[in-house]
Amino acid sequence: MSRLIAIGDIHGEYDKLRGLLDRIQPTPDDQLVFLGDYIDRGPKSCEVVLCLMDLLAACPRTILLQGNHEQCMLDHLVGSKAARWQDDTREGWPDGGAETLASYRQNQISLRDHLPFFTRMPLSWTTETFFFCHAGIHPQRALDAQRPSDLLHIRHPFLSWPHPLPKIIVHGHSYTPDPFAHPHRIGLDTGSRLGGPLTAVILPEKSLLQFT
Repeated sequence: MSRLIAIGDIHGEYDKLRGLLDRIQPTPDDQLVFLGDYIDRGPKSCEVVLCLMDLLAACPRTILLQGNHEQCMLDHLVGSKAARWQDDTREGWPDGGAETLASYRQNQISLRDHLPFFTRMPLSWTTETFFFCHAGIHPQRALDAQRPSDLLHIRHPFLSWPHPLPKIIVHGHSYTPDPFAHPHRIGLDTGSRLGGPLTAVILPEKSLLQFT
């Protein structure tokens, strides 16, 4: 039987990703939904991307959503800041770009070669019951009227919203030491880049899988 599995923020933690995938044992019938932030901060962003590319080839139903760190990287490569950015810069972009560039240099791969992979990432994905995105939604807007800035960056009023939402929102972005399970949202950023586990949830039963 196929499974629906969401996976939280990875942030260059390749070893945790490999360990979690070994526990999941994904098959081509499974629907895996990654919630973004594959790169930055951790030491092995390039290895994470290569692993996800291989996974997408083996399990074509996999959904790779864009996170705010992918959006920041793309802004520096092809967006408004591209003219001021060079491949050999030591600084990269804020909040983890230096670590990502170092990982790519170590693997002797140009980050620009992976642009098609990053630019194909959608901002959200939905089922009848669940809505998946990186950061969350603005609770006073319809799901089909969400702004990219909300899906990629929002914290409040989403995190503090006490009322029902159109669907159960499955998201990352906002760190909690343990997975956050609420009737209206599920938060899966458990701080892999801070020494915490990488977390996945099997839906709809909400069974957790983790690798520390």
